[in-house]
Amino acid sequence: MSDAEWDDRSGSMNRETVSELIGQGQHQGLLAYDGRRVIGWCHAAPRHTLGRLMHMLQNQGYDASDEHVGSVVCFVIAPPYRGRGVARKLLDSCGRFMANQGMTSIEAYPPNGNPRVPHYHGSQSMYLSAGFMTVAVLDEYTVMRKVL
Repeated sequence: MSDAEWDDRSGSMNRETVSELIGQGQHQGLLAYDGRRVIGWCHAAPRHTLGRLMHMLQNQGYDASDEHVGSVVCFVIAPPYRGRGVARKLLDSCGRFMANQGMTSIEAYPPNGNPRVPHYHGSQSMYLSAGFMTVAVLDEYTVMRKVL
């Protein structure tokens, strides 16, 4: 499924699809809790396992051949918890999560400021404050990386 097809679907359809993929072991990430309530999700996985991402990067001339790079793809934070550091805490946990899977660095792909590009990828300022560096600027996204 393309990014455009994904973006045209309802949130509930996307949640159902992701839940099915998680149940099948084909999708991974981290959850944030407030007590027993899930308040956030971050999709993070070894980059080479993310077909749509790999396709996008390669189509834009980015060398994505290193299989020891983890990727932070998106965040979903419950509205009452937005702006309270939940995504940043998830991001910090992603580094440990990826290192435990043998990754030597982690990448993120925040948008370049184009208003039609969804912002669920996280902001460049969040990644910079977490120690990520810009390694490439693509058509719609900036590739940011942190050595683990």
